[in-house]
Amino acid sequence: MTPGEVRALLDELGLACVLYQPFRDLEGMPDPYRYRAFVRIAQKFDVMRELGCDRILLCSNCSPYASPDRGRIVADLRELGDLAAGYNILVGYEALAWGVHVNDHRVAWKIVKAADRHPAGRARHRPHARPVQLSR
Repeated sequence: MTPGEVRALLDELGLACVLYQPFRDLEGMPDPYRYRAFVRIAQKFDVMRELGCDRILLCSNCSPYASPDRGRIVADLRELGDLAAGYNILVGYEALAWGVHVNDHRVAWKIVKAADRHPAGRARHRPHARPVQLSR
């Protein structure tokens, strides 16, 4: 089925696509992987537009090629926020417990705040959260 056909079926059934997920391995990637990730997510945004979906979940990067450079990660989320704004899409950023550099929801929140883009926010999916000892 095409995205348009899926949208028609959703409409016929009185349903909606409320979250497109997941998208991964975007932030902190070196070129040419970074370039390809942004091409892929723009393609996803096009599909989402056809589906009538305005929210996507971005999982923290699990690729061994990902950079731990926080400045690069923040810049990538900032660029993603700008791209998403052009499609009127909200991006939720989830720290996967197995993420290579971002695996804690508190770190994800600091990154989202530093990116300072309205269409980006933090998302938590409890089964993917890493247990963290807060105190002894």
